[in-house]
Amino acid sequence: MTLSPKQTGAGLIEVLVSLLILSISLLSIASLRTRSLQFNQSAYWRSQANILAVDLLDNMRVLRGQFENYDLEFGGNINGGSEADDIVSAWVERVDNVIPAGEGAIACDPVANSLVVLCTVSIRWVETNIFGEVDEADLDGEARTTFSYTTSI
Repeated sequence: MTLSPKQTGAGLIEVLVSLLILSISLLSIASLRTRSLQFNQSAYWRSQANILAVDLLDNMRVLRGQFENYDLEFGGNINGGSEADDIVSAWVERVDNVIPAGEGAIACDPVANSLVVLCTVSIRWVETNIFGEVDEADLDGEARTTFSYTTSI
């Protein structure tokens, strides 16, 4: 009886290992693509918030004498009646239409011994992944991203 030193089945194992490596690579690429879409969506919301904040600040520069009408907290009510209130009301509506679950806040404080007024415009919204799930929760149970823009007028 003679034993043959011939191996059998080695080619099948090599094919299975290659298939495993290929499938892991394809899953990694799919995950990378998914995260890329999520980050692009987040960047889009940030750029929209920037555009909305700058638009409001430009309107505030036009009506410099009505800074007391520009105070607004997140989810606050607008009194109405003045031209500044109408601008803020239209801005809040645009924030709500453009950014999902978006809210705006405005705070203007005069600088002591100067004619300069510092105004901060803040916009916040809920960040979700591409599946509509909230990634990280804050104290209220919702993840909120806040964009703030401060300038002197």
